[in-house]
Amino acid sequence: MRSKNIFWFCLALQLMSSTVLAFIPPLKMILSRTADNSGLGVYSIEQEVKFTDGNQDALIKESWFIENERTMKVHVQGLKELKGLNLTYLYLNAQKWTKKNNQKEQIAIPEEFIEKWNHFRTGDALLSSLLNFKILPEDFFQKKELKPKSANEDAFLKLSRTQGVIAYSLGDNKNYEQSPGRLWIEQDFFVIRKLRFNSGTEVYFDNYKTYSKDLHFPRERLLKWGSNSVQIKTLSVSSKPSNSASLFSSQSLDSNNQSDILFNHPLKSQIEDFYTRFR
Repeated sequence: MRSKNIFWFCLALQLMSSTVLAFIPPLKMILSRTADNSGLGVYSIEQEVKFTDGNQDALIKESWFIENERTMKVHVQGLKELKGLNLTYLYLNAQKWTKKNNQKEQIAIPEEFIEKWNHFRTGDALLSSLLNFKILPEDFFQKKELKPKSANEDAFLKLSRTQGVIAYSLGDNKNYEQSPGRLWIEQDFFVIRKLRFNSGTEVYFDNYKTYSKDLHFPRERLLKWGSNSVQIKTLSVSSKPSNSASLFSSQSLDSNNQSDILFNHPLKSQIEDFYTRFR
């Protein structure tokens, strides 16, 4: 009798855990909780970017100032054999600013600009970006109101596994071959674990740490496109004073210097592709 009771108790536990695992909250709640983990105010973030072709490596240090997904600036400094490489980019209201030969230039921020994905401060801003870049299918949304047309969200939201964790997988579940872009958000902690653009480019986000003002930020990221892979390692994160508006002024841009240092470098095309396409 006792063994029978244990059997039924174990079965009940298994059914309960399966029910919990299968529960998927509304998309808006998932995105809002994810945005809550993006911190508050301005951050200074130091990163090391490692380029490789399997035979040779190249290291670059990036110093970021980040207010949100729309406002940030980076100073790029080559290390070791790339010493002397200096680039500065300002990202402001969908425009990427640079300074060359003392002349300011601005272009649209690249579609596959990866740095913004950990810095959406609202769920609506994150949803809008997912729709704009066609990771979520526009047909299922009322775009002006930023809400799904139906309470049934199976067409673009499901549970999946990535990097050994259960995640909410966001993307077009019905037209996967035509629209392979997806975003994976970890179920338990509401942090981005993987991003795939429609081009096939993938970004993996690992080893999260909680920093000042509730910023959850990955200490390691891996970017893959074509035959290329780049590792991004977080060195330090700190919050800045609230009166940091001058950091994001176009007047603070330094002239870029890159051509001479990269001219004969074996990783020249990979580095240039990275800073053109993903930065």
